[in-house]
Formats: sequence, C-alpha cells, structure tokens
Amino acid sequence: MPDKFIEEIDATPNKKVLMSISKDIDLYHGICEMIDNSIDNWKINGMIEELRINLFFDEGDNKIEYEDNSGGIREDILSMIIQPGGTERTLDEETIGIFGVGSKRALIALAGYSETISRYGSDDTFKIIIDEDWLSNESWKVKKFKTDDIEHGKTRFLLKQLKFRIDDKVINDIKQKIAETYFYYIKEHGVKIKVNGVTLAPIIFDRWAYPPGREPRRYIFNIPCENEEYIKVELLVGLMLESSQTGEYGFDVYCNDRMILKNVNDYRLGFKSSMLGQPHPTVAWFKGIIRLNGKNRFMPWNSSKSNIDSLNPTYQKLLDLILKYAKPYVQLSRRLSSSSDEDIKPYSAGSIVTIDLRSREPVDSDFPQLPPGKESYFNKALKENKEIIKTSPWSRGILENILAVDAILKTKLENKNRYALILLDSCLEIAFKDYLVWIKKININKVQERYRERLHKTIKNQKIIPNEYWNRIDYYYDLRCKLYHEDATPTITDSDILNLRSLVCDILEKMMGLTFDFTKHASFIKKMKVESDLQREIDDE
Repeated sequence: MPDKFIEEIDATPNKKVLMSISKDIDLYHGICEMIDNSIDNWKINGMIEELRINLFFDEGDNKIEYEDNSGGIREDILSMIIQPGGTERTLDEETIGIFGVGSKRALIALAGYSETISRYGSDDTFKIIIDEDWLSNESWKVKKFKTDDIEHGKTRFLLKQLKFRIDDKVINDIKQKIAETYFYYIKEHGVKIKVNGVTLAPIIFDRWAYPPGREPRRYIFNIPCENEEYIKVELLVGLMLESSQTGEYGFDVYCNDRMILKNVNDYRLGFKSSMLGQPHPTVAWFKGIIRLNGKNRFMPWNSSKSNIDSLNPTYQKLLDLILKYAKPYVQLSRRLSSSSDEDIKPYSAGSIVTIDLRSREPVDSDFPQLPPGKESYFNKALKENKEIIKTSPWSRGILENILAVDAILKTKLENKNRYALILLDSCLEIAFKDYLVWIKKININKVQERYRERLHKTIKNQKIIPNEYWNRIDYYYDLRCKLYHEDATPTITDSDILNLRSLVCDILEKMMGLTFDFTKHASFIKKMKVESDLQREIDDE
C-alpha cells in the first residue's frame, strides 16, 4: 500500500526551549555571550571603526546596561535576537558564534526583563522587549517598536530584574575574567571594553621562567582539515616561576582569540597515564597556552564556548601536538621540581623562543634540553652491583630477593610484613648455601640441606659472620618458624622487618660483597622508620 499523506504537523518549539538552552549559564558566561555577539557583529559589518563595548552594573537598581558600536542590527533580522538558532553567521567564517543561541541565552538567563535597542548604520532605531509576559505567552511573535534615534551603528541592552546578585566583589571578578577571556581582542584587535567606567587592560599569563636552553617555546603549526583547509595553531609551553598546584598550571585554550578554558590539567588535554601523565604536584611548574584560529566548522568547542568538543576531528589532532611538543616541558617540571630553587626560580628574565613549523619538520634543537631522568630503584641496584654480578652470577638472585622484599614493603598490603619476613628468611638460607657451594666450594649433603640448624652450624664454622649476629639470626628464624607452624599467627612489626632487612643486607655484604647504598635514601624505609618510632612512643606511654 503506498504511503498516504494526512497532514503537516506543527513542529514549532515551545518557549521552554529558551529556558533549557539558558540553563546553567552564570553571570560571567551570560555577559560573554553578549560580548561575543558584539565582536561577531563588528566583524560582519566590516570592522569599520574601533569596537567599543560599555558595561554598567547598577547594584542599587539591580540592572545592567550594555552598549556597543558594532554596526547595529538590521531591522529584518531583529527576530534573531530571541529566535533559537537564528544567526547570520556561517560555518566558514572565523567568528566566535555559530550556534545561534548566544544572545538568547544571555537575555533569558540574566534577567526577567530586557530591552534591545539598535540602529543599523543610519537607519531608524528599533526596540524589542522580552519579559515574563512574553515568555508565558505561546506566541513567538515579538513586538517591535520604533523609538528615539541613538547614535549610528549602536546597540543597547537594558537588563532589569536580574537573576544574579551583583556587588563590588562580583563586578571586580567579572572585570578580571573579561580581561582574560578577550585578551587577544583587546591587545591585538584594539577592542575597548569598559566596565563601570574603567577601561579593561588585557590579562594573560606572563610569569614565565627562562632557564637557559629551557626557555618557553611558541610552536606554530597548521592543522590540516577537509578540502585542503587548515587551522592555525600556536602552542606556547614552558615553566612558571612559581609552582601552582591549585592554580594556574595546565593549559589555557583560545579559539578564534576567545578564551574557552583556563588552567586545564585533566584528561581533556592529555593529563592521563598514556600521554602527559596524571596530574601531580611535580608538574605544577608547567604552563601551556593554546591558540586556535580558523573557520568555525573546525573549532573544537561546545555551544557555550566553555569546553572542548571531544568529537570534533580537530581535537585528536590537537592532542597529538600536545603530546609531542608539551610533554618535554611536563617532563622538565617533574625532573626539576626538587631543584627548582636552583634550576627554575632564578631565571625570571628572558625571551620566548618562536618556532614556526608550518613549512618544515622539527629538529632536536627545537625542543628544550632535558636533564637525565630519575634512575629506577631496580636499575640503581643492578648498577651498584654490576661487577659482583658479573663475576658471581648467582648473586643476582640474592639481590633480586631483597628487591622483591622492598617491592612488597612499598605496597599497602595489610600483611606485607609477613611476606617480607618469609622472603628475607628464604634469602638468608639461599645465601648461606650459595656461599658454601660457590665461594667455599663445600659440598652440602642432603642432611645439611634439610635441617636449617646444621646449615647454620656449617656457616658459623666459616667465621664469616660475627658471633654477635647469631642471636638475632636465631631469633628471626624462630619467628619465621612460628609464622609457619603455630596456630596463632605472631605479630610482625615494622621494627622487626627493618632490623631483619638490615641484618640480612649486612650479612650479604660480608659474604658476597653486594652493596646496598641504593637503599640509603629510599622513602619507604624512612616512612617505616618514622611509623615504627611513633608506635614505640605510643607503646611506651
């Protein structure tokens, strides 16, 4: 049966859609939506004169007055001020807005009453009003009024019945955020923004450190997009003069010269195990500023310009650049954090190095000089005992037994001391046998292998171990036997393990020549000592 047409269904949206797109918009983001519109309108109208934006917060009358000279809004598109999705911008423009929700969000989210007055060029001046009566009415038609002329090319907004509290603290915070968000427009495009009569100076992070060979670097690239088009990327990365564990470390992100993110140090921009590593106090010297410029369709931002769109194709390409060019500075932060007083803080003056990679591949000199990485605990142990292991290969197993004990002691296992005791005792027994067989060339009969007491007696006869050690050796052997054979499990304290470990290492040094300098500054041993001493003080009380 062929399809039969019945009727057209009215899909006109309910005005609740305005409330939904305005949800979770705070005062700062609402004001930014208005500034975004002014900047885009200024661009569309040809940027004929310097853009001036004036904001006035009236705490007493609970209102905001906003004015710009971006060229005005044409009479035939006044409806776009409140129409969801209404916009003149296209995907191929290098503007800020694209989704057609900015001004709607601002007007609905900020105030219960708003007036928009605009004069396009030298045309007539028109006004529209949005209030609770209009929002509660099902009709989408908005009354348009012809009103007294204002200056050519100007638009004014009056917002009353504000939904946010305003005071001096709020106003100062807004000033700071606007000066940061529109840094490039104020600094490079000459945009003037006044808040309550004060012209805002542009603000951007500038407290860089300039260690020789490790100065901040500004990398310039083109990210290829579809149809042989591209986005221009500037990635400025370096070290800060001061570590900022809860503040400014991480990335600031600008899309088409508008800040969308600040101080990002999480998975969104690579702070995860497979890329830059997890956020950590040692990387809090790192700072990065990402500046993307190009057509709207390629910008990896969300509709409120407050986050990254991880589904945008540009996003993954950006992550690849971050991994390659930001990671060396994250590594620098980690490696120099413990020596920052000598290697970072003294270098408060210098120049940012600009490296243009739009027409060439990078070379080694394009990257900062990295100090040697921290040698692993395991490698230190092998390096210290390299010669002994070379001439006495059986000693490596004994050494790795101690490393296995240390690996267990670093864990949070509740019974780690029990496992450590068993391993240390086993290590000592194997070391005794290896000493007799490989160093003294004494054959061990089966009886001696089976009975630990006879093994101890044979070792005593070699007089390699001082007599005063044997009481402790016998004590810990007895403790190990109780752990194996008695019904009630004995308590194995941190002090027991530290003393036994020290005893075993001392014996291994005397019997085999192994060295354990690599453990002198081991943090887990220091921690165990502190906790053991604290417990002893508690017990004494």
